[in-house]
Amino acid sequence: MAKLYNNIAILGLGLIGGSIALDLKKRRLAKRVVGYNRSAPSRRAALKRRACDAVISDPVAAVRDADLVVLATPVRHIPELLRKIAPGLKKGAVVTDVGSTKENIVRRAKKLLPKGVIFVGGHPIAGTEKTGMASALEGLFEGRWWVFTPDSAAGKRAAKRLRRLAKALGAKSLAMSPKEHDEILAAISHLPHMLAYALVHAAMGLQKGKALKLSGSSFRDVTRIAASSAQMWTDIGLDNHRGILRMIDRHEQFLKKLKSLLAKRDAKGLEKFFESAARVRRKL
Repeated sequence: MAKLYNNIAILGLGLIGGSIALDLKKRRLAKRVVGYNRSAPSRRAALKRRACDAVISDPVAAVRDADLVVLATPVRHIPELLRKIAPGLKKGAVVTDVGSTKENIVRRAKKLLPKGVIFVGGHPIAGTEKTGMASALEGLFEGRWWVFTPDSAAGKRAAKRLRRLAKALGAKSLAMSPKEHDEILAAISHLPHMLAYALVHAAMGLQKGKALKLSGSSFRDVTRIAASSAQMWTDIGLDNHRGILRMIDRHEQFLKKLKSLLAKRDAKGLEKFFESAARVRRKL
């Protein structure tokens, strides 16, 4: 496949950034891939795995010749990273990110980046509960959705090229507004993580710990994502707190309905409630 960009800089070589770098190199989608990470072990791991042509500890130097910059750090670090790299970005460069929240990041990017640099919010909906360059995987984005949130005419043009890159990495892509993204992700990702943490808390002290000792596959499957980074999900929760709170309100409506059906011992109502959800889930 023809190279879509000459020089790509990836700032943050964790699970997502490292996986992007691995696939860029394997599929020869850029002439040069430069990585940045604060952690020396992650920098060494990226070089050992040949994920990048060069890995350095200075983010400004990393972006100096980049046509595309991918910010793959936790969401709390993205605004500060934008501020740091702004002087080093060349005119015409495109900057995107992989954060799980979009409204705040897109708003901050508008204020922090210089004229002539285009920001397009991005979010590959892929990953595991693991973190770090050591957990990076080739083919992580195969068949997954990659959302882009351009908010200007220049951003929409840049997003078309980014969507071609996502396709080359095996992903399906679509564009939507930052607000729409955050509302949807609150429902399908952010609230599920919050509920997983809450479920573990609810079982933790039950019968002096016997509940967790006896937990089987259903509890383990539903709470798998509660093993994710607490710091990362604190940041996401705060960044998209309005969307998550709205989704908690929506979720409480269905819990109240379920509670009412159970209190009434309404077998037909319960079966209808369960089956309507099961039909939808089987299609996912």
